Amino acid sequence: MTYENLAFPLTSGTSYNQYGVRETEDGLASGGILHGAGGQFFEAVFYVRDTDFTVASGAGTFDTRYTLPAGAIPTDAYFEVTEAFTQTGGTTSTTLAIGTNGTETTNGFSISDAATSLATTKELDTSGGGTWAAALATAAVVGVSLTAGGGAITAISAGRAKIVVRYRKV
Repeated sequence: MTYENLAFPLTSGTSYNQYGVRETEDGLASGGILHGAGGQFFEAVFYVRDTDFTVASGAGTFDTRYTLPAGAIPTDAYFEVTEAFTQTGGTTSTTLAIGTNGTETTNGFSISDAATSLATTKELDTSGGGTWAAALATAAVVGVSLTAGGGAITAISAGRAKIVVRYRKV
């Protein structure tokens, strides 16, 4: 499958065309938004794979290229890990977080596992942290991060998850 980034003439470079068969749960080009009744409640769906992460500074990060609008009120996030994440480095707990790109563990939702793999789980986080604890003052680009205690992550070689972020916009 091939993706084309139409960075020119767009300055943002976030317009993507996809050619060929699209796989279900295909990272960057997957997910979407489900509108609720009256347009006030929204669900943004993100599919995350091990290959989506860029490992740097001891953590894996993934820019979803999705933006929550200013004034959005994040209410909760549902995490469904369907394949355990396998990372090199980090010897204790693993945390999977979704939130403002670059500061996901501080500004967003997360789940943790005492084991190092974040084994198959379904979990709901209803308490957003940081700027995601109330209405967003500015638009927030959504990012995903994978971190581990006991050392820096140097590689991520397996793992899949579906994350649904619910938010209200009045």
